Amino acid sequence: MYNYANPTYVESHTAAKCPEQLLVGRRLQTTVPTLPALLNPALLDAKTIARKENERRILDTKHFNMHHRARDLSKLLSGEEVWVIEAKASGSVVACNFTPRSYLVNTPQCTVRHNCCHLIPLQTAVEDSDSPTHA
Repeated sequence: MYNYANPTYVESHTAAKCPEQLLVGRRLQTTVPTLPALLNPALLDAKTIARKENERRILDTKHFNMHHRARDLSKLLSGEEVWVIEAKASGSVVACNFTPRSYLVNTPQCTVRHNCCHLIPLQTAVEDSDSPTHA
């Protein structure tokens, strides 16, 4: 398994290192012939590694969000009319709850706590009249 972690080509200083090499601080000894000089420990620049790791995480997050169509939901204001998906009824937001993205919603049956992904803001008649109509 370590044979896969040790590339056989000569690495430059800018090449990415595998996690095993970062942990040990040098190439790992395998049955694949390598120069003894490559097995000597070398100090790694922690700032460069941290910067590259952060760049990789940002790219991973971007690609994950694009692939899964993730987006930030808009904040709901107190008194705003919403459609509660699970109850299949409209209601109004009473207040934000102490948990993230959670709201207390007053429905015709009762007051319930819902995550914002289960609430769809309803458009008011004023917003509908402002939009142009197509003839």
